[in-house]
Amino acid sequence: MSNLIYLSKPISVGSKGALKGKPKIYIADAASRNAVLMIDDVLTDESGLGAMVETAVYKHMASFYQGTPVQIGYFRNARQNQKEVDLVVQLPRQKILCEVKYRSNSHIPASDTIVDLCRDKTAKVSHAFLVTKDLDDFGIIKHETATPILRVPAIVFLYLLGKGTV
Repeated sequence: MSNLIYLSKPISVGSKGALKGKPKIYIADAASRNAVLMIDDVLTDESGLGAMVETAVYKHMASFYQGTPVQIGYFRNARQNQKEVDLVVQLPRQKILCEVKYRSNSHIPASDTIVDLCRDKTAKVSHAFLVTKDLDDFGIIKHETATPILRVPAIVFLYLLGKGTV
């Protein structure tokens, strides 16, 4: 109720079953997260920085769709517990997928979950985004998919979502 944490619940996408598991927890404020975990130098920790960017993307998506009948969650494959898509925006007739890869090399293999779901025409995925680190990392992923996966730098993605909520 105090908006200190956000809960992201599992969402099914197409014929792929979602893990009926616990929600992912996002700590609303990165400074609070770092204080609780006693992290001094987050800028040199690529995985910690990636977690904070994923949280920022989740918060921006939640703000963008606030007041609409939209569910925001994540997808984790029931059969392959480690395979996941960070954010799923479930609209009435379509889904938007968003994967955050905030690291120097944002390449994803053809076996990645977001690629599998974008190949599945029954999944009703209308848009898919790969949020990356590098400012010049724009374009469409080269994997053959029914729904193209667009690479967008995190700073641009967050700016555009923030601009849309004003």
